[in-house]
Amino acid sequence: MKIRIRQITSQYFNSWWIPATVCLVLLAAFTVAALPHLRPLAIFSNVLFVCLAIAFLGILCAAVWNFIKKRWAKGVANLVMFPLCGVAAFVPMGFLMFALMFGTSDDGFAENLVIPDKIEGWQR
Repeated sequence: MKIRIRQITSQYFNSWWIPATVCLVLLAAFTVAALPHLRPLAIFSNVLFVCLAIAFLGILCAAVWNFIKKRWAKGVANLVMFPLCGVAAFVPMGFLMFALMFGTSDDGFAENLVIPDKIEGWQR
């Protein structure tokens, strides 16, 4: 098991495309999970958001790792992917935030509220 984890992390940090792909896949999963009409468990969306943030920082860590190992092309590719994935994450989150703030509300509070006609001290 220990060797397999080492192989996976080595492949992750030695690649120029795997960190960005992981970030974009998690972004797509978070966007689907955060759609207003799906309503998944809140913990699921929160876990996806944290994983997305870790994957976003993983791109920067992979760039630093590639620069340390003197793989300049892969390091520069990771540095280019860092702001691109940031913009790719910002756009859907902006749309989701706008839709959640100004979209339809399913608030059912006081739907069946009946106000009595004669209340002491109240005039209509």
